[in-house]
Amino acid sequence: MKRGAAVHLQLPDGSIQRISPDDGLFYQASISRSGHEVVFYGARSGFPRLWRFETGALRIEPLTSAEYGSRHPSFDWQGNRLTFASDRSSTVQGETVEKMSLSTSHVKAGVQMHIYVCNADGSGVAQVTEGPYLDHRPSFSPDGRWIAFASTRSGQTEIWRVPVDGSADPVPVTTGVQAFRPWFTPDGASILAYGPDGDRHRIWRINVETGNRTRVGSDDKGNTHGPFVQPGCEERVLAHSTREGSWGLWEFPLEGSEPPTCVTPAGFESAAHGTRSENGALAFDVVAVGGVN
Repeated sequence: MKRGAAVHLQLPDGSIQRISPDDGLFYQASISRSGHEVVFYGARSGFPRLWRFETGALRIEPLTSAEYGSRHPSFDWQGNRLTFASDRSSTVQGETVEKMSLSTSHVKAGVQMHIYVCNADGSGVAQVTEGPYLDHRPSFSPDGRWIAFASTRSGQTEIWRVPVDGSADPVPVTTGVQAFRPWFTPDGASILAYGPDGDRHRIWRINVETGNRTRVGSDDKGNTHGPFVQPGCEERVLAHSTREGSWGLWEFPLEGSEPPTCVTPAGFESAAHGTRSENGALAFDVVAVGGVN
């Protein structure tokens, strides 16, 4: 059976279009604050690349070379810069899409990746981290001074942060606790990440300075991954969760007793890695086995 993954965009009027190329593995869309651009990663074959889709021009272009692997792109809060993970300076050959898992949380043991930043058009690439580690899933702080990322630097995957210019060594945010896919809260004081809680994964709120964790109470069942906070929407976190069976997109209140809201677009049995712009456009991906839908 053929496998695949595709990136889709739901426009503010509710219409949906597929924005990734036909056939291949294309994941983890990040939409700019304005909603004018969407970046994601993947390829039909070979090493995964970063791609940019311009919503107005309906144009797609690669931002990175096919000679090495690049993953996990994320816009800054203003939409001017990108951060991403890449094996371009690794001493170990990276994974091709033929070897990659359909679950984007799994990276082959022994793969090395580092954190990079660049302009939104792919120019001005600068390396931020280095070393024999798997550094991945980066995201910017709201003021643009820091990057939070997941890393194996401690021997297991935990959350670290580093100055955007790489002027200082990375420092741990969590210690002795597995955590993945960090995203800053709008005040910059906390990082949302998912990690184990008993027999399931849930969203945690982590104090940047102390590492103290608190549960997001509305995330009360199923496995929940991929937290994202929309600019101007400080009171809710968008994530994908299995709380009703298959993976779907949900909005979880960060405080209070209001229940979560399912926002999976109509017509999709599953969806993941949602990000939303200020104008309400929603970018997400869908994994399919037996073909790309």
